[in-house]
Formats: sequence, C-alpha cells, structure tokens
Amino acid sequence: KGQKNAARINGHARAPHEKDCPPRPYNGVCQRCHKVAPSYKGKLEGRESLAMDHCHETGAFRGWVCIGCNVKIEKVDDELTKEYLAT
Repeated sequence: KGQKNAARINGHARAPHEKDCPPRPYNGVCQRCHKVAPSYKGKLEGRESLAMDHCHETGAFRGWVCIGCNVKIEKVDDELTKEYLAT
C-alpha cells in the first residue's frame, strides 16, 4: 500500500499486477544485466528475487530485473540500460 501511495503522490502510473505479466524467468537471470539475481530481503537468489520493472509514465511492464538494476534503470543512462529499454 505504501508503494502505491508513493507512486500516486509522485505522479507515477501504477505497476501492473504480476498475474498480468509474463512469468518470471525460471533461470532467475536479470533481463538487464544478464546475471542471476542475488538474494534480497530474505528471498532466495534467482527467480524469487527478480523485481517487476515497469514504465513509471505508462505503467507498462518492461521486464524482470534484479534489485540493483531496478534501482539503476530510471537513474543511469548507460549502454546496458539503453539496450534493455530498446527491447
């Protein structure tokens, strides 16, 4: 609930529901950096630790990424991010 309120306050579109997105990759590989997602907040490394990336303007699902990449996508303008966003 806190994330939804923060998104609304910041003018971001709501993220889609996971059930409406493609399934998490079984191999647990981040779709941006192409590495197995490290464990995060008690979740196992790999598939369970992937975060749903979405466009903050439209709310459209973009992919399954590790937490490190999820933080970087909106803030870092590098080739890896450009390549990921272009797909």
